[in-house]
Amino acid sequence: LFDSTVIRIEKLVTLGRGLFTKQDVANMEFKMLKAMNWNCHPPSTYCFLRQYERLLPLTVPESTRCMMDEITKVVVDLTISDHNYNHYTPSVIAYAAMLMAMELVTFDDLPIRERQCFIVRMSTVAKVDSNSPDVMKVFE
Repeated sequence: LFDSTVIRIEKLVTLGRGLFTKQDVANMEFKMLKAMNWNCHPPSTYCFLRQYERLLPLTVPESTRCMMDEITKVVVDLTISDHNYNHYTPSVIAYAAMLMAMELVTFDDLPIRERQCFIVRMSTVAKVDSNSPDVMKVFE
């Protein structure tokens, strides 16, 4: 409920040791959501960060990923505690934090080609534009 980790329906069927089908699991999930009136906890900024980090090219070294992770955590902590950013969505804040981290990491650690690849993936997969007014405002 509070995480954005994807658990495939096949995994749930396997965990049910053959007692449930895919349709059984899907039907029960729908019943649960309907019973809660779809009142689920929305994804947090950190949930979006985890998903966005997965869009970095596989060629980005682990040390660079860790560096960016630390930077984004600091940026997000500062941003979400500031009431001026309350009207921005968690996805926008997370993307602005990723862009900030990319600015602070050297080109040796994150070459321009990998930066561009990430931005293209964000545009095509996450449907978020790095030049959108909201992203740019939070980034600034």
